[in-house]
Amino acid sequence: MAYRDSTKYERMARLAIDIYIDYNITEFPTNAKDIAKRMGFDFIFYSDLDEETRALMIKLSDDGVNYPHMTGPNCIRTIYINDTIQSNGRKDTSGFHEIKHIVEYDCETDDEELNEENEDLANFFGKYMKCPIPYLIYCGYDNEFDIMSKFGVSQEMAKNVLKSMRGRIKKYNNSIFDYEVPLLELLLGDKLDKSSFSVISSKSSS
Repeated sequence: MAYRDSTKYERMARLAIDIYIDYNITEFPTNAKDIAKRMGFDFIFYSDLDEETRALMIKLSDDGVNYPHMTGPNCIRTIYINDTIQSNGRKDTSGFHEIKHIVEYDCETDDEELNEENEDLANFFGKYMKCPIPYLIYCGYDNEFDIMSKFGVSQEMAKNVLKSMRGRIKKYNNSIFDYEVPLLELLLGDKLDKSSFSVISSKSSS
């Protein structure tokens, strides 16, 4: 995989946090369909389509797509997610993946390298929406099965999240980035003990 500037991942984390806060998302597991509808997007599962349309969608993507690729006051973007072969957690992650593409308006281009980057960042965004790393760090999650139970994700994704979290802890200990504190405030409320962690400036982390 090509190298990505860490600020690009930070931008995805900030986007996810903005959505958490703007739509007051305080419960897990997060539900992509519900959040997409609250954001004004239509959301359709492949299983709800007729057989011919479903076959066409599967040819386009085994995971999901969004359509139409346009903007405007009268344009309602629709997210189509393949629920015929995916777990609930994978469906949500795919749904959030498409939300990122719509919000960032970065669907397919003629630039293969840019497309690869956009897909990678959408994957990161989807995982962050399902399993926000600062919350896991603060709450001390260190077991893939606990993550699976709390956040409704597959064992594979739980392992991936743990690997990312441990890599971050190795570099920054249990510190929380400044832009992540509002997310913890939202999710934990009065239970948040700010004296239990240090806050690092996002400017000093790059």
